[in-house]
Amino acid sequence: MKSRELQFPGLRETTLHAQAWLPEGEPRAVVVISHGLAEHGGRYAAVAERLVARNYAVYAAPTSSASHTWSRTSAPSSAAHSASTPGIPRS
Repeated sequence: MKSRELQFPGLRETTLHAQAWLPEGEPRAVVVISHGLAEHGGRYAAVAERLVARNYAVYAAPTSSASHTWSRTSAPSSAAHSASTPGIPRS
């Protein structure tokens, strides 16, 4: 199993953070865990490990309400956050 933390650009000079757990070979399917406020994608590592053992790729990414996923000195408004949540990048 490969595990990694992902960062990708959002709008207005922000960076979004996500986690990925990937099987060694071609995955059977992709599971996306959308977490919210006061959560971190790493919280789902045990679930991800069980899914990866069954050959699923797993990504944990923030919802628009998960403001802790922003890297910036001043957090943007929730409207800006909602508008800038891109799709999950492929490996």
